Amino acid sequence: MPTHYNYRYIDAPRLTRSQASLILEAASKGTGKVKVSLDLCLSRSMVEVRGSKVILGEMEVELNSLKGLRDNVVYEVVGSVLRPIETRNSGRYYKLRPIGPCGPPTLEINGIHMHRIQGVNPLRDAELKLRALKPRRGSRVLDVCTGLGYTAIQALLHGASSITSIEADPKVLEIAEHNPWSRMLGDERITILLGKAEETVSMLEGPFDYIVHDPPRFTGTTGSLYSSSLYSEFHRLLRCGGKLFHYTGMPGRVRGRSLAGSVASRLKRLGFRVWRAEKALGVVGVKEC
Repeated sequence: MPTHYNYRYIDAPRLTRSQASLILEAASKGTGKVKVSLDLCLSRSMVEVRGSKVILGEMEVELNSLKGLRDNVVYEVVGSVLRPIETRNSGRYYKLRPIGPCGPPTLEINGIHMHRIQGVNPLRDAELKLRALKPRRGSRVLDVCTGLGYTAIQALLHGASSITSIEADPKVLEIAEHNPWSRMLGDERITILLGKAEETVSMLEGPFDYIVHDPPRFTGTTGSLYSSSLYSEFHRLLRCGGKLFHYTGMPGRVRGRSLAGSVASRLKRLGFRVWRAEKALGVVGVKEC
């Protein structure tokens, strides 16, 4: 049974290795103050080095603790300690991973990125998905596979009046609560439902103007997210003329078949008019009535 998830952004200083390096460089030169980002480059703040301490707003950490930071994880200040934003659950390892020195991070699960990061950052990737639908202002949007919330946030920025977002994994949402770039998930226009996609959509009432389906890559454990039964629910929930964007990833073949081609064929059989959205690496379907 799906449940409502009350997203609460956890506000604390965040550091990456690149930002920590700026502080260490300033300390080595005897500079007392330096501007860095404490929220993954959404803004810049002045921090102060006082002897062996670094003052980060109302918090402080040991200067030496900045020296051993890994370059593939985001850290936050908890008390007076820098801790990586990561967690383990049922054999799965989750972490918030920076992409380059600045900008929105990706979610990594068991070493697999949950977003496109080649030539595009994760938030821009979500924007491309929304642009493929050309949404109208005041629309009602269903977002399947919340992740870090970038798609739901982009729907808001494109003028949606309400977004229903579905996520099956509570650990993913817990990581999102520590991501500064996800904090708009707390907007009252976004409703987050925690539950499996097919079960949850079967309990929803339409109509929606747009659906964005952003599943992880096709594997033996994610096949239900590519099923005709789920697509049938999408068709039920869309208004006449409503649009679905389905992310399929880079062109390739799975078990001898084109994944995008297979998705498109199944959508056509259910009554969608379909075309490829090359820039967004997906398929768009319009419900014809």
